[in-house]
Amino acid sequence: MKREDLQGKKFGRWTVISFVEGSDPSKWICKCDCGKTKEVFASNLKRGLTLSCGCGKGEAIKDKVTVHGQSNSRLYRIWLNMRKRCSYTKNDNFKWYGAKGIRVCEDWENNFGAFLLWSENNGYSEGLSLDRINSDLGYEPTNCRWISVKEQQNNRKDNVFILYKGKKQTLSKWADELGIKRTTLWLRIFQFKWTVETAFTVKTGDRSGRKEKQDCHKSLESQGIFGGRYDRQGSDAPPF
Repeated sequence: MKREDLQGKKFGRWTVISFVEGSDPSKWICKCDCGKTKEVFASNLKRGLTLSCGCGKGEAIKDKVTVHGQSNSRLYRIWLNMRKRCSYTKNDNFKWYGAKGIRVCEDWENNFGAFLLWSENNGYSEGLSLDRINSDLGYEPTNCRWISVKEQQNNRKDNVFILYKGKKQTLSKWADELGIKRTTLWLRIFQFKWTVETAFTVKTGDRSGRKEKQDCHKSLESQGIFGGRYDRQGSDAPPF
């Protein structure tokens, strides 16, 4: 397969000088605006995963990070935690990220300024979470976005999907659509073994599901649960 000729092209602060003979995957010798040269993977150049040698994005970024106290910001903590779970073997979450090959792109790994600018240009605001569009790929500009916690939960691999009347979606989405708490639906289906039809159609406080409720109560009583945590009059009664 004929390789794409990148010589002379500009990618961020990089200018492509020449091809690294024998490299596979292909690498190119690039020169940064600061004068430093380095071998860079062609794929990283074309996907925007590296924009410079790491020399920084100029004094404006440096000032923004230090003078404006970004080192104490929520966004800075997100950046730190992203790097820790991908690079530090002692991190509690490393087994779910770094151990599975999830990495932070070169341009973000040691440059909070680059991550900061990308975040500001891509909808970051307090309360949003950093999400990878493809969970099999790493943290990079083309694979990340800022979304709400609820949206992120709906994208989790371990989500519970329920098929009902020909429609399949997460339990969280069903909860929103039906106006019933997700916890309530989960308990009905998985703890108390209600059918999906009954779990989805009996509203909280609705007496039409009385038989199913009684069956659940009997099941719990046989397990010695009622009279304790799930006492009928207690505040922790099952949320039917």
